[in-house]
Amino acid sequence: MLNKIIHLEIINKERVENGLKDYLKIMDLFNKLDEPTEEFKKVFNKFYTLKRKPVYFRNEYYSCLFSNKNNKDLKYEDVIKKLSKITNKEEKSFSSKLLHTINPTKYPIIDRIVSNFIGLKATPYSRDKIEDALIRYEKVTSFYKSFIETNNYKECISYFDNNFAYAKDISNLKKIDFLIWGTIEEKKKTKSKNKFKIKLEFDGEVANYLSKIDDKNEYIKDLILTDLKNKNLID
Repeated sequence: MLNKIIHLEIINKERVENGLKDYLKIMDLFNKLDEPTEEFKKVFNKFYTLKRKPVYFRNEYYSCLFSNKNNKDLKYEDVIKKLSKITNKEEKSFSSKLLHTINPTKYPIIDRIVSNFIGLKATPYSRDKIEDALIRYEKVTSFYKSFIETNNYKECISYFDNNFAYAKDISNLKKIDFLIWGTIEEKKKTKSKNKFKIKLEFDGEVANYLSKIDDKNEYIKDLILTDLKNKNLID
């Protein structure tokens, strides 16, 4: 997890630009509002993929977000325990997104992209998934704390401020997040095209099934793909 470098020469500026538009709007609206409007929900749902969640979860989520708007003592553990009771599974990423919105200078976001960049492996089955999530989040925060001390960090902040000057007031934490996010698109596209090249006769049923599997269940997805390959149902 140490010595991770963000290669600025491969940053997809267009991707960062598109994400910044939504992020800036989210933060601007959140700072102005006392409760979520439809406009706020629409952009938040899109940017943070909250639209994938059922309505009852989104309602509870926004209630928690705005009721804690000025609660600077709110902790990741508090949020994940509350949200996890709603869905009966650990809400690692959405908990971090809620905290970051409230306090963007202190709390980083944890998602699949950041986890892959840092080198966090999928945690094995555990009876206490919340404890696993807390350990995982601590590793993410530790990465940012150590990364701040590197020359690459200074280069990244300078690069961001020079290329996206209109957004230079966002937290340095989020600047780094955006740059990590901006380095993975082309690689991800190539991987997706190769990984899900399904034969025509199975394209509808199999591809549709795979698309419904949550991204975090990569292990299950890999098992399915291996089985399909063994049966010559996939290239």
